Amino acid sequence: MHRAVPYQAVARESETDAYISTKGTGAHAEEKCSHDLKPPAGQPFQGPAFTACVHDTSNEYQSLSGKTFSFVVAAPPRPSPHARLRYREIQRIPSHHATERVTPAGDGLHVTISFDKVAAGTLEDFGRSWFVGWEGDRSGTPTHLRWTLESIKVNKSLDPNPSRAQQTGVPPGEYNVYVDINGFWQFVGGRGPTGAVTGGAPTQWIPGLGAVTDGQVFSNINRSVDFFVPPGKPVRLFVDTRECDLPHMDPCALTTELSDGNDAPGDHADTFPSAAAALGEHKLVPSGDDYEMTYRVDRIASFGPGPTPPGSTGIPSSTPSDQRHLHCSDVRAPVSWFAPAGAVSVSSHGLRLRGRASDDRCGVDRVAVAVSQHLGHHRCRYLRADGKLAHTTKCSRPRWLRATGRTHWVLRTAHALPAGAYVAHVIAVDRAGNIELYTHRTGPHRNYIGFRVP
Repeated sequence: MHRAVPYQAVARESETDAYISTKGTGAHAEEKCSHDLKPPAGQPFQGPAFTACVHDTSNEYQSLSGKTFSFVVAAPPRPSPHARLRYREIQRIPSHHATERVTPAGDGLHVTISFDKVAAGTLEDFGRSWFVGWEGDRSGTPTHLRWTLESIKVNKSLDPNPSRAQQTGVPPGEYNVYVDINGFWQFVGGRGPTGAVTGGAPTQWIPGLGAVTDGQVFSNINRSVDFFVPPGKPVRLFVDTRECDLPHMDPCALTTELSDGNDAPGDHADTFPSAAAALGEHKLVPSGDDYEMTYRVDRIASFGPGPTPPGSTGIPSSTPSDQRHLHCSDVRAPVSWFAPAGAVSVSSHGLRLRGRASDDRCGVDRVAVAVSQHLGHHRCRYLRADGKLAHTTKCSRPRWLRATGRTHWVLRTAHALPAGAYVAHVIAVDRAGNIELYTHRTGPHRNYIGFRVP
């Protein structure tokens, strides 16, 4: 997904997100069962077999075995003819059986995600965000805003709902509320006092929304979201709600109610043409007046804590893992290099590589090295973390190993390498997530070196 208004872009950057997984959830199960099953003869609708099929969790699995996905993360307009591309990357989830290849080009990053061939039922997934800009470009700095939720008043609990006689809803009402702030998505509440279908305890701001009565007020909430608005771009707050009446729908509270559908307290969007226009106190009231929300928007003069990481969905299986706050803005990538002398040491005890790395603003976060035995015809065997060589693969699919140290780094292995020609490539990542992109084969900052093992 390419974001037109990236809320986490702290410089003039474009953003693209990718989430690819074998976990298709219940939506995929419904699709699969609708395709595989036919309604009973003479009936216009599915029978009990369809319900059993949808509730079979194995039908939520969607295979990615051996598949490849390619796309372009488009760069913003080039600020000068000789500007060099820069990008940073944020890992959203731990990857399983997935390999990423990133290639810089004139129009941005060309990204390819390849999944291993695995047995059916094996988890495969990948989730990353890429931010693409230009080295040293500080033009068009985004405005740092802070959105703060102050209160929510429930005017109508919708249990019971006099306009819908086809349901058995009884007080209290079970509200679910979500907010979307320029792409930041957060489950506000509430999973309810009886818990939700899947259990667990993902973050929610107002648990009490899961059991509400007419006129109930939740005040002094004071939950905030920090986000960044590019120059000339709008600010949009979208509120999505439901009042739960359908059973077995996470994150709704467990009830014995029966209904043909959930009630809709009302979805609503407040849109402002610019960051400046969004400042101040606001009250959001949807059509129908079932609830109202008060909030404020403030401008933050400094970079501060950076953009708020992605929020909770209210469901344990899809809530993102803990993400680090970005405490620093940096428009230059770090550099790393092999030591001018003694960079490579090969012996019967293993391999040692050493060098240095630096970053001019946020500091080096980590250093990674890829070591490969070149077999010819673009075929390589990459060094694994255990010091042994992996199976033969394309040289364009490196296996990166984390080095010890940051500004002074070293990579050691405990196994002797087979004889042959080898190449080592080192890259650094800074604390802003910028990744070293360019290869230098010569000079004092060479980060690509060849050597032989006799």
